[in-house]
Amino acid sequence: MDYTGRTPLMDAVRNHSSTKMITLLLNSGARADHCTENRSVIDYASRGVEGNLPVLKLLLGSLAVEEKSAAVNALLSQSPLKTTLDFAQNPQIRKLLIENGAITGAEYLTKMRNEIELPRVADSLLANGFKPKYPCVLLPGTCSSVLECWKSLAKPEWEGSRIWIDPLKLGLKLGLARVPTEDIAFLEHMRFEDDGVTDPPGICVRAAEGIHGIDYLLDAHLMVIKQKSVVWGDFIRVLARLGYTSTNLIGFPYDWRLAPDALQKRDKIFTKLKQTVEYLFEVNEERIALIGHSQGCKFGQYFLHWIEAEIGREWIDKHIQSFIALGAPWAGASKVVRAMISGESMGLPTQFLFGNRFMVALVRSLSSSPWLLPQGDTMNEHFFEEDDENVKKHWEETLPTLCENHDAMMENFFTSSPHLFAPVEEGQDLRSLQAPYVENLHCIYGINSKEEAGFKGETGTEIGAYFRKRPEPIKVGNKTIYWKLNPINDPRPGERHFVKGGIIKERPLPDLPSGDGTVPYESLTYSKKWISPDGQNIKHYEFDGVPHRETLLVPGVLNLVGELLCGGTPEEIHATDDKIDSIFDKSLDYITDNLCDENGVPYIVSCIIDSIRSTNALSCKGIGTDIIDVQDNEIKKLGTLFLSVKETSTTELRNVHPQTKIFLLKTFLASLEVPLIAIEGNENFISVCELYSQKRECEEVNAALKTLVDESRFKNLSLLLLKFLTDLLANPVNEVTKLHITEQYSW
Repeated sequence: MDYTGRTPLMDAVRNHSSTKMITLLLNSGARADHCTENRSVIDYASRGVEGNLPVLKLLLGSLAVEEKSAAVNALLSQSPLKTTLDFAQNPQIRKLLIENGAITGAEYLTKMRNEIELPRVADSLLANGFKPKYPCVLLPGTCSSVLECWKSLAKPEWEGSRIWIDPLKLGLKLGLARVPTEDIAFLEHMRFEDDGVTDPPGICVRAAEGIHGIDYLLDAHLMVIKQKSVVWGDFIRVLARLGYTSTNLIGFPYDWRLAPDALQKRDKIFTKLKQTVEYLFEVNEERIALIGHSQGCKFGQYFLHWIEAEIGREWIDKHIQSFIALGAPWAGASKVVRAMISGESMGLPTQFLFGNRFMVALVRSLSSSPWLLPQGDTMNEHFFEEDDENVKKHWEETLPTLCENHDAMMENFFTSSPHLFAPVEEGQDLRSLQAPYVENLHCIYGINSKEEAGFKGETGTEIGAYFRKRPEPIKVGNKTIYWKLNPINDPRPGERHFVKGGIIKERPLPDLPSGDGTVPYESLTYSKKWISPDGQNIKHYEFDGVPHRETLLVPGVLNLVGELLCGGTPEEIHATDDKIDSIFDKSLDYITDNLCDENGVPYIVSCIIDSIRSTNALSCKGIGTDIIDVQDNEIKKLGTLFLSVKETSTTELRNVHPQTKIFLLKTFLASLEVPLIAIEGNENFISVCELYSQKRECEEVNAALKTLVDESRFKNLSLLLLKFLTDLLANPVNEVTKLHITEQYSW
């Protein structure tokens, strides 16, 4: 990128010159990706409520494909870490920027945080004497293996490249209203024929091989863009830092579009997995840990059932030490039903791509779709509007009539499979709901989670939906869509279930958690039914607030998996337990060793003190949602004190405490509930803020603060704040010098 001074093109865009003038400058060699220290040409065309969409299109159109993402993210390394996308308010401009790889400053900070925190998980394990013991095989979930094009008569230029997922191959929604499914090249390459296993004529798409088939779905050159598609990438990076290499860590991609029986028939996939395990066992002379995520857990379960039936338990005892299941949908997930009836995005931004109706046709063509249909008692809340009434129906009743090839798929791949839905003796679970035979089964999952990090709605996990008939059925290829989501809203305060936009979700209650935002709690914990006094070793580890996808990313989970792979025996973590985090999160030494100034004062203390000195006020809002994702209704619970986004507004603070470091420190301390940021939530917090803001007598404030100290688990730090505030109340704020603060209030 060019970071020299202003150019005529930049001035022209800034001054809203005509597209004719912009075109003339571009044709004369002006660079659309030009930047100064804090502005770019793209930035000037995008800012504000309106922006300049025609000019932005001209600018982006003048750049090569590989230059666009760099141009729209040109200011990521500049303070104050706000990007073009942060300032763009026009929805069409935001959409165009995202299409070209734009990310926000918050997404960039998340990346920075991961680059600092995640490696420290491995460092902490190594410092505590852990080292790799068990070789492992990583089993990805739905949509989590890269798919590549091996043959395409329609698109020969696609041969040898990624299909899942390459944004440049996705069809835009504009102009596709009357386009047949087979004319949308991406969908035509992704779908199967009606038998659920055969590629369309002239097309061959298969899963990629090895680690790079599961680390990142995007094959982007710019890491901040690639990070948006991370699957196992961060997980692998932590294990590599711990000491794993290609001889004891293998990624195992597979074609997630296929039912397991079809995978074995077409690709001999479970035979291949058996050989992979035997290879690792021979090289390392140690038993193997299988690690699955989401559908990968069902894949691992099927493999163990298959091995038990085909070879016997002796092979498992000899070769498999443990099965680590992350976010396992043991009893399925309700959103699969909605995907087959009315459409689900599968993680794609279908609002401006080809549209959900095409996703219905795609999902119905995949033989793997029924694999995750919900089997539990509380996950089949599906209602269909009939004669002004909402009639509850089970998917076993509705899908055969709504999905053209559902019965054939079930018969060919599921009800006939001895390892899945084949009939069993009365009183027995289906084989797909029975425990996999393995010495150690570790079930790790999030609870009380939102669908994804940063989701603004109420916490809950989908367990059903409301549908209403379309005025006219939609034909997509040979598939017909009769129903669409009925956008009902019913908050139902205090009840287990609520409805938002037609989707029924389970709400966490004091004595009953909800799921991980994707998989319902009943499905995640179905494995608890497998526990028996004389049975295998089954343990459960519940992480509060961790979304389904994030189980591969958060330090606490990665630390736990690391301990297990190194031969540790961590205690179970249940919803009712006290907060348990990684070694990194447990120790306050991190702050004193890395985030204190030369006088031993934590940077965050200096930030708090400088903030109060400069504003002469307490910040009752606490941590802003632009710094940490904390919803308003959680502020009381955290009891956050004295933290304001204004604290980085001065040049002095910005120079001494870079914004990224402050962000990381706030996040770290908030997770610890250290009183410098969070004195344990109680009603006294609000009264303290009110008393201080009203400039009431010192005695009242001191009494309220003393109550906070008495109830705190970190009294020494609370006393530091109490002493500091007492000093402030006794003296004019600006007379309390920084030198005095350093001398009197060091840690």
